[in-house]
Amino acid sequence: MARVRKVTVDDFDKIYPLLLELNNPRITKEMWKRLFVHQWGDNEPYIGYVLEDGGEAKGFIGLIFSRRAIDGATYKFCNVSSWIVKEEYRSESLSLIFPLLTLKDYTITNLTPSPAVYDIFRTLGFQQLDDTVRVFPFFMWKRFFQHQCSADLESEDMAKHINEQHLKIYDDHAAFRAIHALIQYNEQTCYLVMRRIKGVHVGNRLDILTARIPLLQVHYVSNPNLLLQHIGCIAFRICLRFRVLGLLIDDRLLKGHSHGMSISLKLQSPRLFRSEALDRTQVDSLYSELFLLNLYGA
Repeated sequence: MARVRKVTVDDFDKIYPLLLELNNPRITKEMWKRLFVHQWGDNEPYIGYVLEDGGEAKGFIGLIFSRRAIDGATYKFCNVSSWIVKEEYRSESLSLIFPLLTLKDYTITNLTPSPAVYDIFRTLGFQQLDDTVRVFPFFMWKRFFQHQCSADLESEDMAKHINEQHLKIYDDHAAFRAIHALIQYNEQTCYLVMRRIKGVHVGNRLDILTARIPLLQVHYVSNPNLLLQHIGCIAFRICLRFRVLGLLIDDRLLKGHSHGMSISLKLQSPRLFRSEALDRTQVDSLYSELFLLNLYGA
């Protein structure tokens, strides 16, 4: 008889063959092991749930726990990763999700749902984070380039000039191909965390059209108003420095601010969250499987 139990760091060898059935050759064994390590100092003693039958793993869902400082308070986060169930046990798939619904005081995110998973999570009360993303192309900005703002891009001294909250983000993501930038204008600053990706993953048609286009996906924006005020300067410098053709930013990270010089793209399966404490504009995509598994990374 199949049963569901919590997964600990010692369960990797049992679950790894199941993860291989996700058929993602870009994710190495060492990357999968990152899901079985408490990367970010959370206080939960487990990293997901496994569906077992006869001592064998028949299903798995990974949970990435973290604690975040937001607007002067600390909040608990749980990012859902790598939900897989063997075909003959699909009727028991929901048994891996139901424990999520009992988590207390956690903001739960699902940043990479398939269309089928999106429908299931919506039925269970999850809300959309975003259904669109914006691309700020490099080529639009050359004629708008100005020198009114300064941009510290991945320098060794950056850590000396960011606050304690951002220094923790900087340190926590140092091992996962994060790219950091600190924008300064007068007394204002804007801290960005980004990853290099290829293509815009919003649907089959757009995947084909953009599959070879290098972009920087922005995962965190500390001051969206400043970013958009100087987006010409910022996008030009960042794209030139990291040899990409544009910045990709989820709509919610701009917190209602808008700019006409961008391309809006519809997500095939919108990102999801569930929270009793935070609204969608306070939820970013740091501390997630996007970093641990380098999903969509170039």
